[in-house]
Amino acid sequence: MACARKTRFVRRAVGKIDPCEFLFALVFRGMASVPVGLGLLTSFLNCLVTRTGVHNKFNERTVKFFQSCLSTILLKRLNQELCINTELTGGFSEVLIIDSSSWDVPERLHWVFPGSGGKASKANCKLQFCYDYKMGEFRMLENTAGSLPDQKYSRNIAGLVNEMGLVIFDLGYWVFGTFWDISKKNGFFLSRLNTQVKLWVRDGEELIALELPAMLANCRDQAIEMNVCLCKK
Repeated sequence: MACARKTRFVRRAVGKIDPCEFLFALVFRGMASVPVGLGLLTSFLNCLVTRTGVHNKFNERTVKFFQSCLSTILLKRLNQELCINTELTGGFSEVLIIDSSSWDVPERLHWVFPGSGGKASKANCKLQFCYDYKMGEFRMLENTAGSLPDQKYSRNIAGLVNEMGLVIFDLGYWVFGTFWDISKKNGFFLSRLNTQVKLWVRDGEELIALELPAMLANCRDQAIEMNVCLCKK
């Protein structure tokens, strides 16, 4: 109920549609193989409400209510997990973890959530997610079309990062311009190395290609630490 009042899904002391019932009907009963129309959805609700009344509930306040419920559930779940060593994150102002997840939706929604096409679904929805580990809160939760690749969305990441912040993501977000923008804000990033990218070391005024496989083969330790910088030609 707190989420419903905070997002103004419920604006009166007593409403016709119970927010918990509405959430349960859409999330769980709506997963049935039978397409859920307004008539069937209305029958799921334990109250006297017309189909028009249910239709009017599909608005911006309901979207915010569902997002708030999702954030609350995910946050409780994450708090149940074992914490990593906080000493590792002590030098950062924030630790942002970014990833995405996608799922197919009915093809008639392709004009809202276009998919990749081909052998894939014509309609696909993707959720971009950013969690601040140090603060224990969500920094970003955004739904996009499934046809929007993470690499293209990556250009939005720098806007989330503050000075001395660390952002962690996978190879799907690998964009040199994103790394450059984060670096300019005195931020840090952690990602796997793209094997198509060459590494260079500076020897005086000369740049020498770094043979990383050979370097790792001769490494006796489990890690290599180097001072590096980003540069554009």
